[in-house]
Amino acid sequence: WNIMSREHRIKLQERYCDAVMMRDKRAELRINDRDYQKGDTIRFLPVTDEGRPAEHEITDKRYTITHVLTNVQGLIPGYAVLSIREVQK
Repeated sequence: WNIMSREHRIKLQERYCDAVMMRDKRAELRINDRDYQKGDTIRFLPVTDEGRPAEHEITDKRYTITHVLTNVQGLIPGYAVLSIREVQK
């Protein structure tokens, strides 16, 4: 794991929150403007489709990045696919 892991607070549209929590959605496609690394953690900030803050229990959860996919054919340069797993308390 990454010794210098960081925590990222990133927005997630409210309509995807349940799928992430139920482990149906285990990957995030993101602009890689934060240099995401394996071992970093994510806290999701739920937002409406209009970008306004939304209430959802996912705000109490943390997710570990277990894999970062970048620079592969078919993936737009500057983007990353993050595989995630909930951090158990």
